[in-house]
Amino acid sequence: MHASTTLKLAAAGASLLLAGASGWSFSAWDAAGCDNSTAASTSIVVEGLGNEGCNPVPSPKGQQSLRGDIPAASACRINFYPAASCGGRVAFSLTRDSTDCFYIGDFLQPLAYYQVVDCA
Repeated sequence: MHASTTLKLAAAGASLLLAGASGWSFSAWDAAGCDNSTAASTSIVVEGLGNEGCNPVPSPKGQQSLRGDIPAASACRINFYPAASCGGRVAFSLTRDSTDCFYIGDFLQPLAYYQVVDCA
């Protein structure tokens, strides 16, 4: 088998493996606006592939803005909750259509936990 044929087969196999799972990420900043242009603004980035159970958001207190990155063809939803069980009402959600920067500084409780659903 030639090297080019091997590479084509490897690429085809990788795309088949990834076809059923959707990559996603979200970023949060401790300043209004979704950029790191000021020295006071720091961000966290959380990324994953597929569904995830209830997980803590790193450094949730003081987060002021949030942006998601979910592929356009994906049905993934990142749900945020104030409580550790991720039960009850969803406080905020990101979907493939929510690509803008969202100001979350007015929430009474921090979005301290997240759960990713419908990515399979």
